Amino acid sequence: MEIKVFNNQILENWLDRRANEILSKLGIDTITDSEMLVLVLKAQTNHFNHLDGDLTSKMHLIDNNIDELDVKVNARIDELDIKVN
Repeated sequence: MEIKVFNNQILENWLDRRANEILSKLGIDTITDSEMLVLVLKAQTNHFNHLDGDLTSKMHLIDNNIDELDVKVNARIDELDIKVN
């Protein structure tokens, strides 16, 4: 299951639509400052989405490593308990 920290589909749909409209103007017409801000916001949301995916996968990796370490520590404790008794 993938959990995203940032998941606002309405904003993403609007940004996709506006960014595509603006990008179609590039080279043909000048873009306004507000249109440039839309492109910057789109770039930032793309960046956040990639970072979110990376963070989520790293958290799963850490969780798995902790689980493996927990199993090893418990096995070692059981070994030591057997030797003491």
